[in-house]
Amino acid sequence: MLTGRATKGAAEFSAGKNTNLRVDLVWTIAVAAATLATFLPLVTNQFVNWDDPYALTNNKPLASPGVLAWAFATRVMGHFQPLAWLTWSAVNSLAAERKNLP
Repeated sequence: MLTGRATKGAAEFSAGKNTNLRVDLVWTIAVAAATLATFLPLVTNQFVNWDDPYALTNNKPLASPGVLAWAFATRVMGHFQPLAWLTWSAVNSLAAERKNLP
């Protein structure tokens, strides 16, 4: 028979009980600063238009009635991506409907 407490309760192992708030704050600021420094050059970057005309704006099958069969059969741009094609087809349809609104 065990005497006393054999296991510790969940409250004794909580994540915030034995942490040093100052250390956590320093690490949070350090990670945020490193992330900001890494992505800061993107602020001045221009839009890159590598494949949009070919894949999206000038792609007639995206707006056609047979887009479902086409999306699962095509290898446009060299890879299989039916869900992406169907999503872009839906976006294209919504954009066309929005243009027609007064």
